Amino acid sequence: MEFDCTKDGKNIYFACREKAAKYNDLLNSRERAAELLGISTSTLANHELGVTKNVPPDTVVMMSDLYKTPELRSYYCKHECPIGRNLPLATQVSGLQGITVKILNSLDEDGVEFVKLMKFLDEEMVGTGEVYKTGAQAGKEKIVKGDYNGKLTNIVNLLVDKARDSKYQFLFEDMPQQYLYDFMKDVLNNDVPVKNIDLSEVPHDVAIPIIGVITKLVYEIQRTYKSKDVNPVTLVCDEAHVYIPNDFSLSASQRRMVEIFENIAKEGRKFGVTLFPASQRPSELNKTIMAQCANFIVGKMNNENDKAMIKGMMPEGSESVIDETSMFSPGDVFVIGDAVPIPLKIHVALAEERPQSRTIAFWDRWKNAGTIDITDATTKYITG
Repeated sequence: MEFDCTKDGKNIYFACREKAAKYNDLLNSRERAAELLGISTSTLANHELGVTKNVPPDTVVMMSDLYKTPELRSYYCKHECPIGRNLPLATQVSGLQGITVKILNSLDEDGVEFVKLMKFLDEEMVGTGEVYKTGAQAGKEKIVKGDYNGKLTNIVNLLVDKARDSKYQFLFEDMPQQYLYDFMKDVLNNDVPVKNIDLSEVPHDVAIPIIGVITKLVYEIQRTYKSKDVNPVTLVCDEAHVYIPNDFSLSASQRRMVEIFENIAKEGRKFGVTLFPASQRPSELNKTIMAQCANFIVGKMNNENDKAMIKGMMPEGSESVIDETSMFSPGDVFVIGDAVPIPLKIHVALAEERPQSRTIAFWDRWKNAGTIDITDATTKYITG
């Protein structure tokens, strides 16, 4: 879509929707556009009429994606974001993500200018234009708290802590673009049958979006191949309920990530991409994705909600076998679905090298308790 709605002279949000409507009839209606954005019609009207003083960044990103106007993000960061519009880097970096990384990079180096700006906004007092007529303040201008006074302290502290935490340092490394090519080559090359992307050392709040980015890259790259050239890929999603939950209260960014997995579940097979969600809580998994699963491998289950969910996916008359899973030993599973004519119980041999995630032998450890170097463990935690 070749247009720049930032140059129209109209309200930026209305101009972008108006021009996008030339290519998408649904956007002619403010009500329909609001529905697609996940906001109320009155909220969108306030944005388009200039009533809203500061449009939320998440909403701007969703508008930019829906209207196919990447320039909207840059415009927001440069002109409307209360932080970005006052920073020189807002004119140097395109997009909200780039600006955020630049801010955090500056924090990692010294953070002086950014912290000064945030503290200024957090403590700002502004004049009202009126003066005191009597008392000790007579003749002096009346002042009140600024719009952001007292509202940015937690944000500043959070950003500073994250940027200085060694576990987050990989986010701020200046990696060449070739790194992305090399990484995706390692992931998609057919050199070994199974590849493990280990994010166990990555902080949870960062690991979730990284999973979403990697998944989207795999899917989009696979879509570029002609069918005769496709090398099929199955994504095994361990602890899948954590990042593809059946949760209607997700934020806009979380919802977009879930939609990536939903698209793969619904259409991925055409491009040689399939999902293998693995979870101890199937009842908490995204229902759209579960409905697309043709086969299930069911281990021991005690929770009745989980059992009911799996029973609902089984052929009529065979649901009762799920109740037997409560008595399963390690390695016992039911295979259910198109791959077998009837539910089939099998025993999977345990791996010779057991994963570190298995349960610690509490009683044995307590009986043979030795001395523990708490100082060393604490130091490792602090230094990362």
